[in-house]
This record gives sequence, C-alpha cells and structure tokens, in this order.
Amino acid sequence: MMDYRTLVILPTDSEAEAKKTLRELIYDHGVVLFIVLGRGKEDRQLCERASLVLGGDDSFCHVVWARRPDVVWTVIDGAVEDGTLPATPADLRAVCLNMSDQVQKTYPRSEAMPDALELITVVTEGLA
Repeated sequence: MMDYRTLVILPTDSEAEAKKTLRELIYDHGVVLFIVLGRGKEDRQLCERASLVLGGDDSFCHVVWARRPDVVWTVIDGAVEDGTLPATPADLRAVCLNMSDQVQKTYPRSEAMPDALELITVVTEGLA
C-alpha cells in the first residue's frame, strides 16, 4: 500500500508532462526528493516503503516514481551540477536529492533495497 499524500507518480504516456512535473518538483518545491527509477516489482516495493516511511501531511520529502527513468534522466542530471550521477539511470534503483538539489545518495541496483531506517537517515541528512 502506498501513501499518496507525498508520492508523485510521473506520467508514462506523456514525456513532456513527466519532464515538466519533475522540473517543477526540483526547482519550485523546497523538499528532499527521493526518486525511484523503474517500473519493476522491486521498484514498486521501494515506492511503497518510501511513501509509507517518508510521507505524511507535514513531510519535507516527496517520493517520486519515475517509471520511465530514461525519459526524465536529462532533467535529473541537468539539475545536479556536481557530476555525481552516471550517464544513464540503468544501474540505479533510486537517487535522493537534498534540499539544495544536490545528490544526497544514490542506490545502485546491485545493492539491497534500502530499509526504513536508511530512508529516514538519508532524508534527515538531506534536510541539513
């Protein structure tokens, strides 16, 4: 089950709308963004976990589900100027952007899915 109060699922049927929505989240909202990349079963499970752990009415974090990461990768990579992201999202499960839109942490697919404590920790650090 997902908590939809702070979960944004980017559209898959309109590339322009997906990019526009993500740009607005990055540039117009002063929140930590936890962006899940992909549409597989584990990606859905991570969205569920992250939205339940990080969501809420007064949350300083939004969970973004980019089910077509190849479409929005240029938006994510373009917002991050420190060169910490790979050229493509293929090997990443998720990326967390802090309040300054810098990469707080990346989550490679080769590593275990983050647990609730890890999610809380990374978002708390992203608020600083």
